[in-house]
Amino acid sequence: MTEQETSKPWYREFWAWFILAPLISSVILSSIMVTTAVKHGDDQVTVDYYKKGRMINQDLAQVDVARAKGIRADIQFDLELGDLTLALAATDAGYQLPQQLTLFMEHPIDENLDRVIVLREFAPGNYRADLDRKPNYRWYLRLLPGDASQPVDIDERAKQVDPDAWRLNGEIDFQSTTGVLLTVL
Repeated sequence: MTEQETSKPWYREFWAWFILAPLISSVILSSIMVTTAVKHGDDQVTVDYYKKGRMINQDLAQVDVARAKGIRADIQFDLELGDLTLALAATDAGYQLPQQLTLFMEHPIDENLDRVIVLREFAPGNYRADLDRKPNYRWYLRLLPGDASQPVDIDERAKQVDPDAWRLNGEIDFQSTTGVLLTVL
């Protein structure tokens, strides 16, 4: 009879919790880690990486065209008004500036924050666009002539090589500045 009086339910025993506590905590921590990995996973290599690799030569040719024409762009972001202005100039006197430009703003960490901004000419060599939201921190910039905001298949893009197409690349950190000069080095 004394055995029944001293016997406790299993959940009141020290040794039961001593054994179960690490198991329960490992299940909780592993579920947190799996959830974090699924929500914030690294970007994967694209399926068509070989085709994109072949496009590097075309991209380098675009930089060479920008260098030959002496194209440079001064970009100013007005974060309070939410607009951006761009002054485009070329040392090649025979080059006619495009009616519109496309600025790709690529976030270095989160591709969901990437933006494509189409700038329209409001005066010769001056372009303007509205920002949908205020950019913060660091961004990679890529400027192309025309409206390149529509997605194009890589194979189609390779067939449509424009000899006058150029590209300027740059980087801006909004913590220290609101303007950047894009040139070819």
